[in-house]
Amino acid sequence: METVVQVLIFAALLCSVRGEGAEWTYGSGSHGPAHWKDLPGYVACGRSHQSPIDIKTEDVKEDKDLDNIAFSGYDQTNGRWTLKNNGHSVQVEIGPGNYSISSKAFSKPYKLVQFHMHWGNSSSKGSEHFIDGDQYPLEVQSEDNTNLKPILDLLPNITESVVPLSNLLPSNKTYYRYHGSLTTPACYESILWSVFPETVGISESQLDQLRKNPYFEGTPKERMVDNFRPPQVLNGRVVSKMVVSVNDGQSIYSVTSYVLLLSLAGRTLLLG
Repeated sequence: METVVQVLIFAALLCSVRGEGAEWTYGSGSHGPAHWKDLPGYVACGRSHQSPIDIKTEDVKEDKDLDNIAFSGYDQTNGRWTLKNNGHSVQVEIGPGNYSISSKAFSKPYKLVQFHMHWGNSSSKGSEHFIDGDQYPLEVQSEDNTNLKPILDLLPNITESVVPLSNLLPSNKTYYRYHGSLTTPACYESILWSVFPETVGISESQLDQLRKNPYFEGTPKERMVDNFRPPQVLNGRVVSKMVVSVNDGQSIYSVTSYVLLLSLAGRTLLLG
């Protein structure tokens, strides 16, 4: 029987747009994460409120003011998504449809326009965010179980498909909250991260589809793996936790293992 890895779901509200700058890469080279801050246009990558982070659950503060995040339109099945290789990740661009999230913490509903993924060359690494020092095989900054199969099956040809987004969300929507940044250049510190630590599953064969199909941009051809930024220093930031009351009919989250991260990023959904 095939091993199913656990998946972690992340959502982030993005309040600014991405910038343009120098060529950047992953890995240990001169254009890798350790040097992003030194590249033209990416000075923000060296600032103090960067993402991702390692969430230390013993230091998390409960916040009774955090409310449930409402997902609107996530049961739609009549839209069209475009799957593409953006040179650094597999990206799913959302076509026509009213997909949005809202909360008392947001000044307005935010529309989902795309999501992308981060993974490693083995199941021992891949996610950008850590929990209590643990890294996971995949971060969708959405999730993978059979619900991601229609997307992953298109990887060899990078094309179009659609599945209900509600299938990619955890059933327990208790979350962690912190202020951070984009995890790729230009690393703008305009992200309100909501971390949904509900486990979902992804199989090794599905992970292999990601490891074997897309390639990084440039030459020579290099398989797209290990496309994640290491955890950044918290620098005094507070990570809060949504408090779920008994009347909500939900159990308060307790830490378990995760692998896939879902990121709803600024007016966009980043599956990082």
